[in-house]
Amino acid sequence: MNIEDKILALIKMANPEDPISYTQSIIKSYAVEKINEGIKSCERCKLHNNGIRTIGYGDMNSSILIIADDPSEEQYMHGHSTSIPLYGEDDATFTRALNVINANKQALFIINSVNCYSAINNNNKLEKKLPKVNERTACKYHVDKFINAIGPSVIITLGSIATNALSPTRISIIEGRGKEFDYKGYTVIPTFHPSFFRTMANEIDVEIMNMYKDNFLIDLYKAFSLALQANPDCNIGNIKLPF
Repeated sequence: MNIEDKILALIKMANPEDPISYTQSIIKSYAVEKINEGIKSCERCKLHNNGIRTIGYGDMNSSILIIADDPSEEQYMHGHSTSIPLYGEDDATFTRALNVINANKQALFIINSVNCYSAINNNNKLEKKLPKVNERTACKYHVDKFINAIGPSVIITLGSIATNALSPTRISIIEGRGKEFDYKGYTVIPTFHPSFFRTMANEIDVEIMNMYKDNFLIDLYKAFSLALQANPDCNIGNIKLPF
């Protein structure tokens, strides 16, 4: 008996009502492990030479998949070869927003749209840059694998890089945030990347920036509410807005 027949025999012994869902739930952790292994060894573009890779983490059974942009300069400077999305100040900003709407961060699964540090070598110093189209495309291979493995009810994209990796048309985050669209049957809600509030702090009027912060909370609230509608039993928190 080959290994496929043995697996099928074991599933028949368990006699689940929905064999496909039953099997998927069992192998999900192994699927995520394999995707992260693939990221660590990926050489699909030149960014792999820049010394840092981010891997997916969180609740593999989450109804919400968070897709952020790419590793930050702060993250690169910390020196770890393997890290996770939303590091340092970005993670603190995101966590505060989740706390404000009473969301459970532990019930999320979080990945990056681009997993390696996007930078160019300038006089032996790496300077941060936007990932090129071919670099984004190379990493989308891993994004699609994560989406298939997690099977979320809602995807939240944080930032323009993550959003435009999935959007059929190019989206400006300021204009397109909160406007849901479909990606391969999944509902996607785009919003600001947490770094936006830090990098644009001195560029935008305080009153307008406060409006953007409120919009950020509204977008997260909308996405979490949609996930709860799709799966009322998901453990993502007793969602509320503070205003």
